[in-house]
Amino acid sequence: MRNHRLLALALAAALTLSATACGSSDSKAISKADFTKQADAICKKGDAEIDKLSDGVDGTDQKALEAFYVKAATASLEQISKVRDLGFPKGDEDRLDKDLSASEAAFEKVKADPSKTEELAADKDIKAASEDLKKYGLKECGQG
Repeated sequence: MRNHRLLALALAAALTLSATACGSSDSKAISKADFTKQADAICKKGDAEIDKLSDGVDGTDQKALEAFYVKAATASLEQISKVRDLGFPKGDEDRLDKDLSASEAAFEKVKADPSKTEELAADKDIKAASEDLKKYGLKECGQG
């Protein structure tokens, strides 16, 4: 179960990061420091909630694992929405949008077919988005 939990958390974090880049078009003015601080707080809280969802999941029961993956993907998409609501630092919109869109697309795929979770967690686009978010300064989002 530990490997599946880590895989799900890693995918959730990566997806959360990519989704946060898809900010609203109302161009809220937020500094990079405030964005990274608030986004990381959202992701940290969300990851803790996803971790709780994994409690008691039987790692040998494929149906239970897949149900968990769907719940984790749904929770991750909610995190992404909250991060988007922050707005994006001026000039960073395109970069964040690209990274977060990759994660959001992956979470949607997990919801549609949870049996593909491990494959999606290894996806090069998700890994690249996660790495870019780390370079941007995020410590929680996408770094699971």
